[in-house]
Amino acid sequence: MTRPAPHPFWQFSLRTYGKPGVEQACLRLQDHHGADVNLVLLCCWAAVIGRGPLDTERIRAAMSATERWQAEIIGPLRAARRSLKRDFEGVAADQCSELRKSIGRAELECEHAEQLLLARQVEALPQAPEVDPALSARTSIEGYLAALGARLDKTAQEDIDTVIAAGRRGT
Repeated sequence: MTRPAPHPFWQFSLRTYGKPGVEQACLRLQDHHGADVNLVLLCCWAAVIGRGPLDTERIRAAMSATERWQAEIIGPLRAARRSLKRDFEGVAADQCSELRKSIGRAELECEHAEQLLLARQVEALPQAPEVDPALSARTSIEGYLAALGARLDKTAQEDIDTVIAAGRRGT
């Protein structure tokens, strides 16, 4: 499979997600609040490149653009990969491990495709007036989580802080 040239959003996401604590923070936002990690990262990237904060309309458009992809492609892949953490009667543990790795690689490719779709949502926006990127990212992420109906407890706020701080260093 030929992957498109690395996109700035993808590169930003890899750098940011690789920072200490970010993976765990993103996965808690995903597992406890239904957040799409790519959309959380998009909120940060939009702020860093001067396109944010994203308003409710733009957030809902991004959610709509990826809803089917998440439901039909990424969600089932993630569920299959996570299921392979458990033993299956009659299937060798090393075979399950190899299948899990293979599905993980496919899931990552699908995440990359979703990011290209999301990037178009932001790149079309004009430069925003000078706004603190951290404040811009926070406004966007909180708006996104509100659109999901999430209640932001202390842990969620700390997770948002972790992602934003890493995103600022991820440029």
